[in-house]
Amino acid sequence: MMHCVIKPSSCLTESYCTFVYAFNEAKGREMLWQDLYKMHSTQKGPWLVMGDLNVVMNMEERIGSKVRVNEIQPGRQKLKKVNNNMIDLNRRGFNVIQVEEVKALQTMTEVQKELQQHPHNAKLIQDEKVAYSEYTQKHKVYLQYLR
Repeated sequence: MMHCVIKPSSCLTESYCTFVYAFNEAKGREMLWQDLYKMHSTQKGPWLVMGDLNVVMNMEERIGSKVRVNEIQPGRQKLKKVNNNMIDLNRRGFNVIQVEEVKALQTMTEVQKELQQHPHNAKLIQDEKVAYSEYTQKHKVYLQYLR
């Protein structure tokens, strides 16, 4: 297992990534899951776990020997819990990013409407530059999230 901190140059918060190549034996994988649970309790941001967890999810997946149901259940339960947490995190994360982008657009639009009414107002000209800058930054983050 290799664990990394990812610090983007943009305004986004740092995130974490763990690369996994799990043991073939169930006992070794159980130690991996315990380590991942410990790491999860200390994470303070987005966290991606990727690699080969050596978890058999379906009876047809293994070549060479038969899969027993008791081999499948622990992995399914753990991955289902992870998946549910990821779905929740995705919902919350997207909502914040989307709301910030919409608010920035509304602010920029309001300032631009006022500026149309008072085109020589120095404060409104400055406010529009700031609002435009904030909107483009929030919109860029929004588009990156959608990719």
